[in-house]
Amino acid sequence: MTRRGVVLAVLMSGTLWSGCTTDQGVLRSGDSIVLVGEIGPGDSVAGVGLGGTLAMVGDCVGIDEATVIWPYGTEIASNEPLTIDVPGLGRVALGDQVDGSGDEYVDRLPKGIDSIPAGCPAEQVFAFYPDG
Repeated sequence: MTRRGVVLAVLMSGTLWSGCTTDQGVLRSGDSIVLVGEIGPGDSVAGVGLGGTLAMVGDCVGIDEATVIWPYGTEIASNEPLTIDVPGLGRVALGDQVDGSGDEYVDRLPKGIDSIPAGCPAEQVFAFYPDG
């Protein structure tokens, strides 16, 4: 390979990699999205009570009618039925009841999430913190 070919290959690989970036806090299971955020400065873990039924809110896994940002470390445990494993809470599936606390995100989002994905309502966005 000529020097020109090597330079071209390096430039193209950099271009391809830069086009493959995604929010690190956006997990996907088919068409379903699980938002996961890190607690950062200004985030409170002693928010208001937040509980309800784990449900699809648009394309996002949320609680009742609110889009939820789950705590750092949350993973998709199963696709059928959609089940997430939440640190401090354990495995919960769509239709399960969850209780904890939360903070509403209005003007900012937590580290790891650049924007609320299309298909996920942005009117009510809460960070969820399990009790315990």
